[in-house]
Amino acid sequence: MSAHMRIRDLVKSKLVGRTIDVVGFIDALLEIAGKVGEVHCALASDQALRFELGNEGPCDIELDAARGKLRMLCARLSVHCNETP
Repeated sequence: MSAHMRIRDLVKSKLVGRTIDVVGFIDALLEIAGKVGEVHCALASDQALRFELGNEGPCDIELDAARGKLRMLCARLSVHCNETP
């Protein structure tokens, strides 16, 4: 399975709807980043996130409340960085 397909499936399983799993999403995303080298995520629109993985081109994924969920992901990454020595 390609990295883009894995990200798409991960977003559908962890970030869609009102009950989301930010911790699980970030943990799985870091696993993917370890395999592809790097992952960039940005807001593509109010209803989509853009993921860029390693040398692959960008992948836009539609997501409800994308801006707010991106903020939650950034906050989780901040906590994760502060926990790591």
